[in-house]
Amino acid sequence: MDGIELLKNSTIYNITVRVRGRSGRHYEVVASRPIGLFSQEPWKTTVVGAAWKGDFDSEKTRSFTA
Repeated sequence: MDGIELLKNSTIYNITVRVRGRSGRHYEVVASRPIGLFSQEPWKTTVVGAAWKGDFDSEKTRSFTA
């Protein structure tokens, strides 16, 4: 893992981190969990991979979700 970036638009309900792997691919990891006084739900994570960092923001290219 070469670089890690916490996106500023993250909230207490969603945490988004972008990571650049050693292979040069970029990954976006989103962890989310509803917060409540008696909430027993676990964290849910989503990992999206892309060849270029700009692919996450572009509408013309599609990133791959595993």
